[in-house]
Amino acid sequence: MPENESSQEEQKRNVSPWIKAFVAMHVVAITSWALPPPPSQYVGNPPRVPLKVNTSSPSAFLTSSAEYVRNKFLIANQVYVKDSPLQFYLLTTGFWQYWDMFAPNPASVDQYCDAMVYYEDGTKKLYKYPRIYSLPLPEKFMKERWRKFFERAGSPDFRYLWPVFGQRVALMNFDDPKNPPVKVELHRHEMVINPPGEPVNNTYSDELYYTYFVNQAQLRKDKGQ
Repeated sequence: MPENESSQEEQKRNVSPWIKAFVAMHVVAITSWALPPPPSQYVGNPPRVPLKVNTSSPSAFLTSSAEYVRNKFLIANQVYVKDSPLQFYLLTTGFWQYWDMFAPNPASVDQYCDAMVYYEDGTKKLYKYPRIYSLPLPEKFMKERWRKFFERAGSPDFRYLWPVFGQRVALMNFDDPKNPPVKVELHRHEMVINPPGEPVNNTYSDELYYTYFVNQAQLRKDKGQ
């Protein structure tokens, strides 16, 4: 075996068991978190509550048995993982995951963001937050997380992000040390996508959903001034 391959094998053997356990724990935790919740009729039922198995026919028995095992597992996963102290760890460290692009309820609203930035001298400038629809293909992949962030930063459920978002927009538009941004107006544009067979909707709403007055000390600190 070549010397470099031998060295790599030795390094693998010398990996701390604690590191292996740490990685294994995250694999299990993230996989468990990404599993769907139990069916609504079983929500709130502890795992010990039996689900009914249909014994009227062999095919019904097999189908209901598969459902029993699946739902029993999903309930246990909800109780012992998602509702356990592990939830706090995953949410605060950002290791949580979920998959909802295509199911069960795909998004029916197209939305994007822009902001009006007001400066100390009274001028203003429109800042266009990156919108996947209008970006060239290479940038679509690079800035997909920007779109995902706005799903949160534009939602009333995450209003605690609005001041942070406004401060960040101010920083990104702070070009002249003598003329800093003083106010940022965040606008949310939405268009409802109608179901198949209904007329296509091409009209976007324009909602001023938050006005932020810039923290000047933090702005100059972040700019390194």
